[in-house]
Amino acid sequence: MQFSQTLLPETNQVAEFFWDGHDFLGRQVGHKTTARIKIGYVYDSTYMRAGFTDKAFGEYGDTGFTQVPARDEVISWRQSELSVNLTDKAGDLGQGWSLSAHHKLDPTDPSTLHKGDGSMVRNVVEMLSTQAGTGEEDWAVSGANALETSISNPVSTVIDARGDLYVAIQVHSAVLKITREGLVEVIAGGMSGQSYEENIEATQARLMIPSDLALDSAGNLYISDTGTCKIRKIDREGLINTIAGSGDCEYSGDDGPALLAGIRPTSVAADDFGNIYFVESNSCSGGTVDPVTGQCSGGTVTEGSYRLRKISTNGRIHTIAGTGNPYDPDIDGAIVNGGPADGAPLSNPTSVSVD
Repeated sequence: MQFSQTLLPETNQVAEFFWDGHDFLGRQVGHKTTARIKIGYVYDSTYMRAGFTDKAFGEYGDTGFTQVPARDEVISWRQSELSVNLTDKAGDLGQGWSLSAHHKLDPTDPSTLHKGDGSMVRNVVEMLSTQAGTGEEDWAVSGANALETSISNPVSTVIDARGDLYVAIQVHSAVLKITREGLVEVIAGGMSGQSYEENIEATQARLMIPSDLALDSAGNLYISDTGTCKIRKIDREGLINTIAGSGDCEYSGDDGPALLAGIRPTSVAADDFGNIYFVESNSCSGGTVDPVTGQCSGGTVTEGSYRLRKISTNGRIHTIAGTGNPYDPDIDGAIVNGGPADGAPLSNPTSVSVD
């Protein structure tokens, strides 16, 4: 559909167009669409004086304008776009609040207000809201409303492709799933998790100090379980297995099978090819870390190996960064870029991610 209007050459004018919500075939448009706006500013044109040259015909003038009007007008165009959403709820802000008929709030982007004069106002204020937890410590219960169940010492979160949120909690150790509908599901550990067996339902498995979570592209969930010194994997069927760690809380087994290696995992990440990465750093389990001094208060300190390690898709483990000794500027000197990663000391690496 096209609309046009010609206005007199005056200032501060407003042009209104009314659209019935149908396309050019008469069909109702029920989705978000884009209005393309073109405003043309029309100017009269005049001929310029000829230049001071021997042959001035066809050349640009350069000595000012004549009083002779040219045959064509000059139009300078300004173009813009405006998103239009026809939903009836676009003007509703919430109970007791509404917008006038001249303004619309885009339901697909609530931070943008489309005003009646064609301008937009964007709210850039970041809003903080509670998604789960009551503020009290207790066992989480499956099926409960996320805002009405306890989330005891949450330490890591990850979101899947559907928008569900996974949370690792260390006190009353468990991994929780919070659905988009706001319901809690205990998917590993918790009150019923008492078994250390492999290839069982994750809800029957016992977790001890889960410290980080990661998801791969296939939807498998990985748990860095610092208390058992293992990395566990929950597949899409809900079965849990150990993929790294013999249970010995030490650094050992490099270049061998990951299941026979001693590890001290804290943070974990997965890439698109199925490789798993984790760091071994000092961790404060069940307590809090002072952001200034780095001291652990009210918890248990687990010493790491100051390394970044990789579990390849063939199940073997390798160190890819760190020497095993924390970085000390008095001993190691200034940090130099460009050297081998496994020859560079790390200073208590606490997190790992992949791009």
